[in-house]
Amino acid sequence: MFELLKEAGKVLENMNAKWCFCGGWALDLFMQSETRPHKDLDIMVFKRDLKETISYLKNQGWRVEVPTRQGFIPVDSENYEDFEFENLWCMNENHPIDYLKVDEQGSCTFYQYEREIQDKVDFMEILLNIYEGNMFVYKRNTDIRLAIDKAIYDYEGLPYLAPEIVLLYKSKYLSEDNQYDFDSVHVKLDDIQRMWLKNALTLEYGSDHPWVQALQ
Repeated sequence: MFELLKEAGKVLENMNAKWCFCGGWALDLFMQSETRPHKDLDIMVFKRDLKETISYLKNQGWRVEVPTRQGFIPVDSENYEDFEFENLWCMNENHPIDYLKVDEQGSCTFYQYEREIQDKVDFMEILLNIYEGNMFVYKRNTDIRLAIDKAIYDYEGLPYLAPEIVLLYKSKYLSEDNQYDFDSVHVKLDDIQRMWLKNALTLEYGSDHPWVQALQ
């Protein structure tokens, strides 16, 4: 179980930066079960460790690029400050390029990552977050915070983002997968996690968000 994550962990184990799995895989680690197929690997790092992350991955032979409306822009540890971005797409030589779907809209080129399931470590999406003092800061609303020692968990040596934070990020888009994840996971949260998530959702959206009602 979690062989893909173990392989990814070996790729990242010597990086001198705090990182953890996020997205759907993080919820599976919390549930200690592979609950559904996942099309990609999401890795969280903190913005203050961005230079180290880029340098490390490029030295490991990965392509590190920013997805923009004009296409992909390669970045390195010297030029990354020239761009505004919240995520990086990282691919190694084994990545099949035909999973990158192009959507031309006017003068802009949008890229979508469409894959039924990722079964080898050939792609990672790096998602950036904020860390201030001893607090994890939710980047979409900096009033929402959680102590860092409660924000990152570990399952058999695999670090992962706390499920309540993952669900908060997923709450913006109520896709079929995101709703499935919420329905599966929120009933497994303890009272403290449920209260934090309910308060965070209310602060972000007000009391009308359907997940706030489910957490009552």
